[in-house]
Amino acid sequence: MTVEDQLAEVLHERADRPVDAEALLSATLLAGRARRRRRHGTWAAAAAVLAGLATVAALLPYGGGTAVVTDDPPAGWDTMPALVPAAGEPGAATRPDLVGTDPQVLRFAVPWTPFPVRGVTWQSDAGVEKIDVSMSVENIDVSGQVLLWRGQNLGEFDNTAVPNTDTPTVVDGHPAVLSREQFTAGPNQWLTWHPADGLTAQVSLVATGGLVAEGTEPPSLASAVSVDDLEAFANAVRLDSTTACSAPLRLTFVPPGARLEDCYGTISSTERGEPIRAGALRLAVGQRALLVEYGRLVDDKAPALAPSPDLSESGPTASAPTDSREPSPTATATADPGAASIVESATRILGPDLWASVGSAPGDGSMRAQVLAGIAKAGDLVDPSSWPPRSLA
Repeated sequence: MTVEDQLAEVLHERADRPVDAEALLSATLLAGRARRRRRHGTWAAAAAVLAGLATVAALLPYGGGTAVVTDDPPAGWDTMPALVPAAGEPGAATRPDLVGTDPQVLRFAVPWTPFPVRGVTWQSDAGVEKIDVSMSVENIDVSGQVLLWRGQNLGEFDNTAVPNTDTPTVVDGHPAVLSREQFTAGPNQWLTWHPADGLTAQVSLVATGGLVAEGTEPPSLASAVSVDDLEAFANAVRLDSTTACSAPLRLTFVPPGARLEDCYGTISSTERGEPIRAGALRLAVGQRALLVEYGRLVDDKAPALAPSPDLSESGPTASAPTDSREPSPTATATADPGAASIVESATRILGPDLWASVGSAPGDGSMRAQVLAGIAKAGDLVDPSSWPPRSLA
C-alpha cells in the first residue's frame, strides 16, 4: 500500500466525522515550516517506503484530528539513544570548516532531549548535517531538529506566509535569535546562531500532534513545548563531539573513483516495541549514481523497493526481492508509460534480520551486482551503537 493509499484509507474512515476547518488550516500553515529542499524530501519519502514508516501519525500531524487510536503509550527510549561517534574526527567547535565536507561525519552530537524519544534520524546531504528526533510527552508528539551548515540561512523552519516574532537570546555563549510563528494549533519556534564565522546552527522544538483514543478529547498543543524546553534542547547540542552517519553494514567493494554523496539513517520502534532500522547511501561514479539501501526484515521478507527519486523522475519502480543470500540474477525494472528513465535495483538478504539493495540506471547492472555482492553485515542491527562509524572506507 502506498502512502497515498494509506492517507486515502484514513480519510475514508473519517468521512463521517466533523472537520475542524480552523485546525486543518492551522495545520497546513504550520506544516510549511517542515518543507525541505527537494533532495531532503525525496530521502525522507524513500526511507518511509523502505522501512514502512508511513503511519497515520506522520500523515496527519499538527492536531488535524485523531492521529493514532491507542490506549498504549508509544514505544521508544526514555532519553536520547546512544549513536556512534565518528572516532578521530574533530567536531565543529575546532574545525568548523569541515562541516558538510564528509557525508559520513556529522560534526555535532545530540546527547540529551527534553522528552522521551520515539525515533531518531540522521542525515548528511548537500553540505547540511541534520539530526531529527521524534519525541512524546503525555501523548503529544514533539518534533526536534538540529541543523548545522556553512553559509546563509536555509529557511528550513520559516513559513514566509506567517510573520515572525524575533527575540535576541544566547545559546552556548553565542548571540542567538529566537523566532516564533503563532498558529491556532500551537507555536512554531526555532533558534538560530553562529557558533563560528560562516557557520550556522538551527534548532527547533515543536508539538506536532496528539495520540488519543476514540471518544476522548485531543490534547492541547499550545503549551506542550515551552521556550525553556527549546533553549535547553539547543544548549545540549555538542559541537565538540561528532556523530557518525553509520549503518549496520560495510561496502567491501565500490567501483574505482566512486565517492559518497549523501548518507541517511533512521531508528525507531513500533508501538509493539519492534525495532525499525533503515537508511541509504548514495554514491556517484562519474556521471552515474548508485543507491545502497538497507532495512530490517519484516516477517523474514524484504519489501518491494521504490528507488530514490534522486535517480529518476519517473516515479516508483521496483524489482522483485529475493530470499537468496546471493544477488538477484535478474533485476526486472518497470516504469510508468512515457517515463524519461528507468531505475533498476536488486536485493540481498544479509542475515536473519537485514536486507540491502543497490539501485542504478539501466546499463549499470554489472557494477550494481558487484557492489551488492560486496555488502557485508556489520554490528548488531538492533543496537545502533554497535554499527561501524564508516560503511565506506
